[in-house]
Amino acid sequence: MVMTKQPPSDRARVVTAAGLGMRTAVAAVLWVVLTEGDVRDAWIGAAVSFLAAFASYLPVPAGRLPRVRLPGLLRFIRYFFVQSWRGGWDVSRRALKVSMPVQPGFQTCRLELACRRNRVLLAWVVSLLPGTASVGLEEDRLTIHLLNDDHDAGPDIRELEGLIRNAWGD
Repeated sequence: MVMTKQPPSDRARVVTAAGLGMRTAVAAVLWVVLTEGDVRDAWIGAAVSFLAAFASYLPVPAGRLPRVRLPGLLRFIRYFFVQSWRGGWDVSRRALKVSMPVQPGFQTCRLELACRRNRVLLAWVVSLLPGTASVGLEEDRLTIHLLNDDHDAGPDIRELEGLIRNAWGD
């Protein structure tokens, strides 16, 4: 009798009460941290924690998750935090000025990223850039609202595309 071992992707995940309980507890702790210990909506936290734990057992088809390149991801994370801070500072500065220095407008950029997932990520992250907000994504065109329409967002978009490409490929 010859026994063969199934590849990991073909094996069914076994859901045990202990495993589900542990995953629910981890999700609940995360919920408590995110809500800063506010228990007014604890029933929502309990339900979401259980659903998240259950969903963690659902199979993901092979090849569906993006490949992550650690050095590129670390550069992207650094960029993300720096731009978040710069964007918040820019909006705060403009809001506190009496003259409110804005000249709003729109700009449409053609994206070079081929992967739709990466284009959607770019559209979300663009809103962190100082004075910008994504307002539309159609195929390979991204429309951005600018606080100052004389600003060319193209170089910022190209830099962000490069960071996304280096972190997740294309």
